[in-house]
Amino acid sequence: MSNKQVIISAFGTPDIIKVINTPALPEPKRGEVRIKIEASSATFSDVIIRKGLYPNLNPTFPLALGYDLVGVVDKLGEEVTNLTIGQRVADLTRTGSNAEYICRPSDRLVSVPTTVDAAEAETMVLTYMTAYQMYRRVAKVKLGQTVLIHGGAGAVGSALLDLGRHLGLNMVATASAKKLDLLRAYGATAIDYRATHYTQQLQRAGGDGYDAVFDGVGFQSFMRSFRLLKRGGTLVTYGAASSASSVSQRSLVTSIFGPALFFVIDITLLLLNYLPNDRSTKSYDISKMRTEQPDWFVADLQDLFDLLVSDKIKPEIAELLSLDDAIRAHELIESGNVSGRLVFVTKQ
Repeated sequence: MSNKQVIISAFGTPDIIKVINTPALPEPKRGEVRIKIEASSATFSDVIIRKGLYPNLNPTFPLALGYDLVGVVDKLGEEVTNLTIGQRVADLTRTGSNAEYICRPSDRLVSVPTTVDAAEAETMVLTYMTAYQMYRRVAKVKLGQTVLIHGGAGAVGSALLDLGRHLGLNMVATASAKKLDLLRAYGATAIDYRATHYTQQLQRAGGDGYDAVFDGVGFQSFMRSFRLLKRGGTLVTYGAASSASSVSQRSLVTSIFGPALFFVIDITLLLLNYLPNDRSTKSYDISKMRTEQPDWFVADLQDLFDLLVSDKIKPEIAELLSLDDAIRAHELIESGNVSGRLVFVTKQ
């Protein structure tokens, strides 16, 4: 048996991606299990990693891409007692899950209901977890509050809209003109970010200001978003998509200054918290929060699976892809023409 993987051997543009077949399956070490992967991610985080711009990640090559997964336990390593062969599990990997098989520590895995679709379950691990924790753990939103969601047609944006509808929030969301109907379908007030008097439209839609703004677009957008908050409001930033996507590939200059973009943003947001206006900024990092609060990750993912099983949420999946489509997936993500989530599915 072989193991198909999506790998890179250097940082760069999508054409550096290769899909290879490793002649032997990985073997679990003590405390690990081998997982036969059903679905894995194709996200902007993967694009940033491929470019060499992901903060605090120093990979060795060749590097298998893939930020999260849902799969079935295929083999147990020594001393594993908390899982059984055939059990369905999920994990946040950051790298390595764009493959057919992977070995992971058994104590990191979260059980997944057998009744849910693998691709939909996979969207819960990174995309919906990001949205859920930004609402519940960071902004701590309440029923009836008014929120602004930038990039509402994207993977995290559509998850924020789906969960926001469930939580009873008043939502305003931005996207390009051709994607506004998707935002309205979730009950949001939809605004074209290229429209004339864009800022004024956001101000009118927010009334006396927003209780929370969720912004993964970039530095210039962050500053506008902060000014739109009401007193006591919170700006939650994540991703910094425009900052990262402005660099097409890693070079000597970008290797030094690319990650610094994220540092400058973090410092600026920190300084905004010292302004005497009762508004605050918070930056969300899913990996950091999982490390600091591992019990939250398990509890929140189980909550999301419960919502999915009961049909209270429905992820927006743009396309189901095979691992052989990896280059096209990265090109689609960088084009900005994707509504919802791209998911790799593997044959079982």
